[in-house]
Amino acid sequence: MQICQKCGTQNDDESVFCGKCGLPLTEPTPPAPRICGNCGSTVADGMIFCGKCGTRFEKESAPEPVAPASQPVASVPEQAPEPTPAHQQTPTASETDPNFVLVEPAPEPAPPAPQPVICSKCGNSIEGGLLFCDRCGTKIGLGAATAGSAPADTNVQPSPQYVAQPQPTGAPAAQAYNPQPAPQQPAAQQQFAPHQTPGAYSLTITRESAFAGAAMSASVHINGMEQASLRSGETRTLNPATTELVLELKAMAVKSARVKLRLNTNANIRFKQQATIGWNKFVITSITGAEILEQS
Repeated sequence: MQICQKCGTQNDDESVFCGKCGLPLTEPTPPAPRICGNCGSTVADGMIFCGKCGTRFEKESAPEPVAPASQPVASVPEQAPEPTPAHQQTPTASETDPNFVLVEPAPEPAPPAPQPVICSKCGNSIEGGLLFCDRCGTKIGLGAATAGSAPADTNVQPSPQYVAQPQPTGAPAAQAYNPQPAPQQPAAQQQFAPHQTPGAYSLTITRESAFAGAAMSASVHINGMEQASLRSGETRTLNPATTELVLELKAMAVKSARVKLRLNTNANIRFKQQATIGWNKFVITSITGAEILEQS
């Protein structure tokens, strides 16, 4: 019987590795440390003199330490416990109850004995509970096959495939199921009322003649973007993309005019620059073919 120096497990004499921790069992046992007989210090192997007291060592063997004489220890006799008087003992339930029946607990079933496993490397039969093969030192995995169990079948048969059988003469051929995607509905086209059709109507803007000292040009903005620049007495015809729009008239040092319109037909707008005390402003004089929704 071989005892592992690492974990203390008992192994068979034929084992080369410990079956529990995998430590090789054939390693040479290290030599016992050398003890100085003069001072009791441990001296490394190969040293001739003690490093603590200078005592010279013989090459053949180191002196063994002398164990101190043990002092005799006086034994103290143990006192036996005094018996409890009979009149002070508490009666048990079996003595007081005539119907008392003592039921002994059922013994626990013994745990199943570990099954031996087969080493996947050398084929050695290993006792259950060991983590390493005691012949080759291979670590035993959780999926190792137990002794007597059938080896895993590596020839996996493919699953059967369905093959369509020929139809008898005169019978209609079976149609393979081929789901068709649902037809896509055409996107609903946005409907516009007659006055909401984009680009259906034109917008003609006329700047009336300005007085001397008026702004040279006035910029026309539709929905925040500049569309034209008009001088005194000029006219521009625009084709807005929508029938509902915001028209702004701007110039340097002139108060802007702003109006929100809905075109009902080809519209005409006339405006002019009006002089007031301290500042000038644009004023819309006429609007035809459009509905005023908001004005400022």
